[in-house]
Amino acid sequence: IIIACESPKQKLPFLGNPEKVVGTDTIYPSIPNFSFLNQEGKTIQGADVKGEVYVAEFFFTSCPSICPKMLKQMKRVSEKFGDREDFRILSFSIDPVRDSVATLAEYGKRAKIDPKHWWMLTGNEDSIYQLGENHFMSHMVADDNEPGGYVHSGFFILVDRQGHKRGAYDGTDPKDVDRLMKELPLLLEEQ
Repeated sequence: IIIACESPKQKLPFLGNPEKVVGTDTIYPSIPNFSFLNQEGKTIQGADVKGEVYVAEFFFTSCPSICPKMLKQMKRVSEKFGDREDFRILSFSIDPVRDSVATLAEYGKRAKIDPKHWWMLTGNEDSIYQLGENHFMSHMVADDNEPGGYVHSGFFILVDRQGHKRGAYDGTDPKDVDRLMKELPLLLEEQ
């Protein structure tokens, strides 16, 4: 008798403290609904990415420090997964006063960002900061002593189809982005 055993598939952990436990189910926090404008002037809401896997980052177009490195690494992610219908990249601007829809459109054009799957988002500054700090675990603060006027984390946050955070990766480190690109398919396979 031959018995075939299938090894269990690797699962990514959930990030964040559980909100509650119901019976044997643990409920993890999810990204709340949001509403911002993308580089094409379209309103993008959290509901637009429900059922999709996405990577989120916080940046600003005039950033002279870590953002160019992050852009280079996110382009690698885009090149590998951008043709999938169930995958997106969300880049939230932490400088929405300067990063208007027109500014994001020009930046995206120069960087050859495909707006079909990579949305650069702008809108109310307080809403962006609250979303970043409270839900994506991303630090950001205006600081006149810093190049570009802001300090912010360079993490890429991997989010599953139900809006749960499942991974955090240093967007300036090619090796950590390699890890993201190895782990992202695990979420694309999850239902």
